Amino acid sequence: MLEQTEDMISRMRQWDEVNFDNDWKVVTLFIGGNDLCAYCRDPEGVTAKVYAEEVKKALDLMHAEMPKTFVNLVQVLLVTEINKLTGYCDLIHLVACRCAKERWYEGWEEVLDLTHAYHRELEEMVKYGQYDTRDDFTVVIQPFFEETYIPWLEEEQKWDDSLFAPDCFHFSESGQAMAGMSVWNNMIEPLGAKRTGWLPEDTLECPTGEYFYTALNTPGHEIPTPGPVESTEEPTTPYNFPCEILPPSDTVPTSAHKLRPADVKVVAALGDSITAANGAGADNIVQVLIEYRGISWSIGGDKSLEQGVLTLSNIFKMYNPDLKGHSINTGRHDNYEYARLNVAVPGARADDMLTQTKEMILRMQTWEDIDFENEWKVVTIFIGGNDLCACSNYSAEEYTMEIEKALDHMHAEMPRTFVNVAQVVLVTEINKLDRPICNVFHRAYCPCAKEMFNDDWEQVLNLTHEYHRALEELVASGKYDTREDFTVVLQPFFEETYVPRNDNGVGWNDTLFSPDCFHFSEYGHQMCGMSLWNNMIEPVGQKRRGWTDEDIVECPKEDFEYFYTNLNSPGYVSTTAKTKTTKPTTPKAATEETPTEGDSEPVQYCEDYTGAFITVVCLLSVLLVICLLGFVWMGKKLSASKYTTEF
Repeated sequence: MLEQTEDMISRMRQWDEVNFDNDWKVVTLFIGGNDLCAYCRDPEGVTAKVYAEEVKKALDLMHAEMPKTFVNLVQVLLVTEINKLTGYCDLIHLVACRCAKERWYEGWEEVLDLTHAYHRELEEMVKYGQYDTRDDFTVVIQPFFEETYIPWLEEEQKWDDSLFAPDCFHFSESGQAMAGMSVWNNMIEPLGAKRTGWLPEDTLECPTGEYFYTALNTPGHEIPTPGPVESTEEPTTPYNFPCEILPPSDTVPTSAHKLRPADVKVVAALGDSITAANGAGADNIVQVLIEYRGISWSIGGDKSLEQGVLTLSNIFKMYNPDLKGHSINTGRHDNYEYARLNVAVPGARADDMLTQTKEMILRMQTWEDIDFENEWKVVTIFIGGNDLCACSNYSAEEYTMEIEKALDHMHAEMPRTFVNVAQVVLVTEINKLDRPICNVFHRAYCPCAKEMFNDDWEQVLNLTHEYHRALEELVASGKYDTREDFTVVLQPFFEETYVPRNDNGVGWNDTLFSPDCFHFSEYGHQMCGMSLWNNMIEPVGQKRRGWTDEDIVECPKEDFEYFYTNLNSPGYVSTTAKTKTTKPTTPKAATEETPTEGDSEPVQYCEDYTGAFITVVCLLSVLLVICLLGFVWMGKKLSASKYTTEF
């Protein structure tokens, strides 16, 4: 709502025919349905408090910026009413709002309770006159949706679906007309006497006085004085950071092996659709195409840890609120405003890492707020899933060689940098997710890792372990520990991470995954972000190689306040550097004078999964349309049969 408010104000100011300072404006704010429909995906994060906080941000901006404004704050409707619409509607509701549907979610009544909590929070927000401090601005709750129910048609013996569009979810023109009439009627009704629901027999009412009713002009209505806050409830946010916030070093450290969390000023990330966070906030299949970069495990910076967004960046923000580079909101890698230093591209493979590295460095060097030479940077690389799923037997040597190119370039070009190299995930774990919809997407994304589609799927598992060993040898070689202000650390928490069973021991926990059963859900990203942080504060040689549902955010040890590296981990001995002949690092100036092959052309990333995704969605859409037409045809046949029998 805050972003829409900013856009609305901008449009008003730019519209020549609107006199922003002198024309009276009526603004209607109606939101909350999508929040409620996301409840079962994130019951801890979707709360009435969070909802009210976001609405308040929008109202506060209007109050601060908009003269001569009357705001209608319309209560959210009862989304659980969709339970009255069945048949083919059930299929649509599975995609649009399964959390509110009894057929698809056992806890659907919790959504109804949450709806009422939303109503109460909005009432509390405006009841004490916070928005009645100026004569030319007010906010009025319009409650007509609070007790609006789908009516029963006695003659036809069914619920009135004429209020809805063919998807049984959005309003039809008739539904829109009833809602429009109801908000008008509410506006001319006094506070305390406003109708809280509408009926089919309602009509358009006429004003009984000259003015719209507000808190200050309603006869007998008094704005209460807020009493003292006596609540002793614990914070309802899901992540209360348990660690002492250690200050930054007294002086900017010169060694990567004496780097405290608060010393980190910049974060960046390279990778594929996992780091781009495809589908992380998705409630349905289509939304998997959206890149939810703001909640990406290694670099997402939406909201804060206290507000329930657990990512590596938000942990860093506990130590340094002025952190730079974290991605926010949604958008592609080339949306610099939101992606920032999250340069991950869906479909990317190991051979794209050098290009992403160059793009990351360019963004850092051209960002005015970043002191490239002096500020400490944490970079996270996570890649390999698409290489494994390409079914091309891309060898561990080839995979590691491409990552080595990227690390070599960072080593040559980037001062004061700590690089996390996260091991690739076990893609063969998708075998545990065998719902029909999962199998469809696994066939499109990663058929060679699925036993159903590939008898030799275990070769992919063996290749994954080879990737792990090859990366471990590269990082342990010591070639990236030749400068005090640069290091690379292997973070192995994915090596032995498996899809856990459900709490009841039956089936596998698919809450870690988005609706396509492949990309991580927001919960999955939270677990990954936590695990990456935990690995960073664990000594090399003692890092956990897998995570479980019982894991928690750990704190740095009291006797060691730095991130662990190869050189500061007790008892760690690096392996002998590789004896192969390597090409000397090219100085920066020489690189600029002698472009390599292909530098003159824009790089085309291999976004191969997107085409497969679109193909699958199109096929599913066709099947859905056929099913819907079948339901309609059967309904007509049954109806015709009924009338024929009665005649």
